[in-house]
Amino acid sequence: MWYAFPMIIYPFFDKYDLSGKTNIPFNTHMGSGDGGTCDTIRKLEPGAKVLNGLPVEMRDAEKDPMKAVEKWFDSLKSHRLIDEKRRIISMKETVMALSKKFWDGMLYADEAVMREVADPGCYFVHIGMNADLDHEIEAYTRRIFQPKEVTIHNQEVKEFGDVAVCLTDVDYGLLLGGKPTTHHFMVTEVYQKQADAVKLIQFTFTALVH
Repeated sequence: MWYAFPMIIYPFFDKYDLSGKTNIPFNTHMGSGDGGTCDTIRKLEPGAKVLNGLPVEMRDAEKDPMKAVEKWFDSLKSHRLIDEKRRIISMKETVMALSKKFWDGMLYADEAVMREVADPGCYFVHIGMNADLDHEIEAYTRRIFQPKEVTIHNQEVKEFGDVAVCLTDVDYGLLLGGKPTTHHFMVTEVYQKQADAVKLIQFTFTALVH
């Protein structure tokens, strides 16, 4: 680094779009620090994430720079762990909110809400029957299923890459064919992170026997 960001690097940023990428700059210098490198990259790539870099003075690089490098690596690990924790929390919160919304959609036979949460290919498994999304919604809007009370005891979300499984322990009271019935279910709700949204893709009722 000679006082400022090297001109030879500008064409690289003209050619490549680093939006959504994490950039971790480092450089050697003769006393100018990073020469504004991090700020320059942030201006050139506003859609990228630019972490604080590591400027190493040449006289230090010629000696033993490992302590500074190791400390820098430790700080990068912390960034990754924090980002991963935020990602997990964000996915869990999203799934919990979608689950509540879908249960409310069923409770009030709200077709618009059910279609908003579920993928068009979503599949439903009941006791004694299976249904695609259209037939599931029809069962509620035609009042074949008439939910009266939904009591959720516990929910647990487990994440597997772009898929999250929500296990819902619930007492589900409804009129079925005009007759009141209440079941204790463990419902397996499967959600998938798609291009621009998280969608429900599977909804399975499993009866729990005490």
